[in-house]
Amino acid sequence: QLATAEAAIDARAEEEKEKLSAKHQDEITNLKRQILVMEEQRDRAKEQAASLNKQLENSQTSQSDELEHLKEALEEARKLQFADRQVLEEKQKQDAHYFAELEELKQNREATDRRRAEAEGHLSELREMLASAQKRTD
Repeated sequence: QLATAEAAIDARAEEEKEKLSAKHQDEITNLKRQILVMEEQRDRAKEQAASLNKQLENSQTSQSDELEHLKEALEEARKLQFADRQVLEEKQKQDAHYFAELEELKQNREATDRRRAEAEGHLSELREMLASAQKRTD
């Protein structure tokens, strides 16, 4: 009886041992699967990081190129603005000279009109004197 009980206990212990061993084996298998999944995720994350780094590098290069282009455009705009300012200053000088000449011509015309009026007045006086002298000689 004791031997039977010991055999039953041993059998039950062996059965429990196999169950635990199977359970541990399942847990190990699950852990290995999880490790594989995590390694795959890690690899994908590395690939994504590399891709993002490349995109960032390309973006920085593009931004650097664009910045350089904008600097060149700004420098060109400054040169054009300087040239425009010089043209404007020259135009203002020409306008000032033109308006001064115009004012001088206006004053000359007014003086000419005054002299003409005076001359016409003298001419009228001379005509009157001539007419008066002709009347006296008649």
